[in-house]
Amino acid sequence: MTFNIFGFDFYWIEKCFGFWICIIKNINMGSRSLFALYYADGDLIINLFWFHLKGETHI
Repeated sequence: MTFNIFGFDFYWIEKCFGFWICIIKNINMGSRSLFALYYADGDLIINLFWFHLKGETHI
């Protein structure tokens, strides 16, 4: 399952502990990162965890 938000392609991986974990590909930059999506009260809240596949963490 994939979808696009603000030019990002989201690829669903799995849902665990209430989090959707997916790999996104930035079409413009061509970079890949891990991204966590929160679900709260039925609303989609984009969370603040960005993980580069190289192991670098951005908060």
